[in-house]
Amino acid sequence: MASAGVYFINARDALYQLSIINESFANELMIENEQTYSNTTIVLITLLVITLIAAIIIIIFLNKMITKPILSVNKQLEEIADGEGDLTISCNGGDFSIC
Repeated sequence: MASAGVYFINARDALYQLSIINESFANELMIENEQTYSNTTIVLITLLVITLIAAIIIIIFLNKMITKPILSVNKQLEEIADGEGDLTISCNGGDFSIC
């Protein structure tokens, strides 16, 4: 019977050692997970800022590209309405078949 008690004590000690090793690995993985989370957060915030800056630049460019011709036509129509407008057509492109 004494040998059964020794086996039990050895098994208990082995399980205790395994639980210590398991806890150590769990702590290492938790630290690694926190670092990964932190790095991912930084990358996502950086991408968000870059995307916002790019969107603002695109909006400004498209705004100027769209509003400039509209304002030009508006000015010409106001001049025509006042009786001072130039009714000739100017072609700035290379296709003169539509002029």
